[in-house]
Amino acid sequence: METRRLTKMALLTALLCISAYISFPLPFSPAMVTALTLVATLIG
Repeated sequence: METRRLTKMALLTALLCISAYISFPLPFSPAMVTALTLVATLIG
């Protein structure tokens, strides 16, 4: 694998890990939503 691709994978993995800690409440539900869903969708 080339260095550029490995770097991109490492950065996106780090972003995915960090986004798991970012959460926000839904006004109509007691459940919290994390940014993990959004980031996983953007990466994929």
